[in-house]
Amino acid sequence: RIWIGGNPLAAHELAAAMCLMSVGSNLMRIDDVGILPAIREQAMLLGPRAAEAVRAGWLPDSIERSDPQFDELLDELHSHSRADRAVEVAAAERRRRQTASTTPSRTDSGGANRSVNDSL
Repeated sequence: RIWIGGNPLAAHELAAAMCLMSVGSNLMRIDDVGILPAIREQAMLLGPRAAEAVRAGWLPDSIERSDPQFDELLDELHSHSRADRAVEVAAAERRRRQTASTTPSRTDSGGANRSVNDSL
């Protein structure tokens, strides 16, 4: 089961097929509704390259693509993912450093000063 209600993705005309392509054919229910055979066929017709692209973040459209075109699309999606991850990691590291520099020290039972983070 998967729940997509309330997610903006749920409004996409191929949302159910995308769920199947992302999760796999063993998925039985979306938002507690059984998956119709027509939806399974739709996901299958889009093919494994489209499924790979959906798992990388692509929203399907009506344009037919060749394998080289899917390769290009996947390269672009993966490069965006790597760039997004790099930005997220840098932001997390800045937050960690900022938190470490502003965390108050406390004295432990031995009398030594340590930060709260050192005790975690």
